Amino acid sequence: MSKNLFQGLKPKATLHKNAFDLSYRNIFSAKAGQILPIMCQELVPGDHFKVDCSALIRTQALNTAAFLRTKCYYHFFFVPFSTLWHGWDSFINQRANQTSSNVHGSSYVPNIGLTALSKYLYETRDVRDVHGFKYYDGALKLCEYLGYGDLSYGQKLYEENVSQENDNCVSILPILAYNKVYYDYYSNPYYEQPDPVLFNVDIVDASSPLTSCISNNTMYSLLNQGQSAISRMFSIKYRSYKKDLFMGLMPEQQFGSASLSGINDFSLILKGDGIAQGDGEPDLTLEEVSQGRYRIAGKNYVERDGASTGFDAYNSTFDGSRLNFDVLQLRKAEALQRWKENTLRAGNRLDDNAMAHFGMRPRHFMSDHADYIGGFDSSINVDEVIATADSANELGKIAGKGISAVNGSVVEYDASEFGYLMCMFSIVPESDYNGNMITKHVTRLEPFDYFTPEFENLGLEAVYNYQLTGAWQKLRSRVPLDGNSNELVMSHNVLGYAPRYSDYKTNVDVVHDEFRTGKSLSAWCTPRSDIQKSLGISLTVSDFKVDPSILNPVFVKAMDENRTSDPFLVNCYFSVSALRPMSILGLPSY
Repeated sequence: MSKNLFQGLKPKATLHKNAFDLSYRNIFSAKAGQILPIMCQELVPGDHFKVDCSALIRTQALNTAAFLRTKCYYHFFFVPFSTLWHGWDSFINQRANQTSSNVHGSSYVPNIGLTALSKYLYETRDVRDVHGFKYYDGALKLCEYLGYGDLSYGQKLYEENVSQENDNCVSILPILAYNKVYYDYYSNPYYEQPDPVLFNVDIVDASSPLTSCISNNTMYSLLNQGQSAISRMFSIKYRSYKKDLFMGLMPEQQFGSASLSGINDFSLILKGDGIAQGDGEPDLTLEEVSQGRYRIAGKNYVERDGASTGFDAYNSTFDGSRLNFDVLQLRKAEALQRWKENTLRAGNRLDDNAMAHFGMRPRHFMSDHADYIGGFDSSINVDEVIATADSANELGKIAGKGISAVNGSVVEYDASEFGYLMCMFSIVPESDYNGNMITKHVTRLEPFDYFTPEFENLGLEAVYNYQLTGAWQKLRSRVPLDGNSNELVMSHNVLGYAPRYSDYKTNVDVVHDEFRTGKSLSAWCTPRSDIQKSLGISLTVSDFKVDPSILNPVFVKAMDENRTSDPFLVNCYFSVSALRPMSILGLPSY
């Protein structure tokens, strides 16, 4: 019996591919730390893209020919639509997905009305971002880069209370893709938790028409009933500083609480001259409340009321049976502690945890992460500009100009599903620290403070506040004065945890003398003044993110939330050649 006829029932498309030139130039301005989506190109299954990037960066006026150490980065990602919305497969195929409970596909992707979006952005104009800047102007900048156009007319729409009925809607997939890339690759997994509502709309029912996601109750519940979610979703995200002794700190020594080994088969009894005994049995006993925590309990226990009632447990002792220590429990606790330490260092991503525990990464489709395609960087060099003296009595002044160039950097990608090809641009300065810190080696006073091989594999060790802030006078640190107000104190508050003996293995960059923050030569460099913490304060997420105002000393104009203060001017050219499964003209052939 022939089988060929029935085996060939499933169709297979044979599409002719053609080459297209999608090259374009993008001129924009930027602040340090901002993650900007300077390319957002939609890809379809079967696409082959080749991107050749060249760019020229100039700076606004600098105060001096500063010792500026700054790099600009170009990172390329592919974000599948299916990672942003679980109903995408049902939507694009217009039929039920076997992995979804939806009865039928949606007729619309998750979308939002332009009028509604403009009004909501303006309503939240006073919301501050992680560095204290008003997020509104940055949100308008982000919307413009992602293709939503100029939404600055939100103030007029808000004041005139323009109706949102019959609003023109746009897809929210671009802003979801931007946030997806941030949380997959740029966020700090130890100090900030993923915020799924910002990059995933699985809560939206694919079977219901979504003519306007924000004007119906579905989108309200999605955005957590309000403006805070809108401001978080459309706010510009910031890069983290390069990891060093302080920027690589972890908040804990392990994932969760430390593992404890319990003690079995014990019975401790409290005895004393002032403790009543009843029925020949001890009245008070020590009971275990939880692992490692105990309490005193008794049959006739009466709490003391002032000094008139109760009892005195004077001359008291604990009497009990021999304590039995279970070695198997110790082994389990040690294994659990090792698992917790590996889990903490691995972070939140599934593939990183699989590598940490099993030594291999799962297949890509299991991770639901955006694809990192590749990237490149270039340094921004500052040259001197010497002004001619106005008279013979004064010297010429030295100013500076910064410039950076990128040429011939190529990335390629083959798409197997619908999604966005995105290029994220960012500028990150190197971390310099003021030289008032106290280094670890001057605090070693005891034998075991020094390197001891037997102790080097005990896990993470604490890094203290004084290693960053140095010694403080009590008067300056605003701690309660007890004695001499000029006494120098060192804060032993824990900033975070680093690999043991890190100070033997790495150094940080420091500035001294008049180059320190606020001194006469501070316009020549950019030390981390934002992280000079006072006593008793630990690190937060903002300390790890690049603050644009870190460059205020070297630039003539100080940074604020407005785009008019952007110090970097970028002329970027993308030479894009695409091989796509499309006809050239799209005309019928006869």
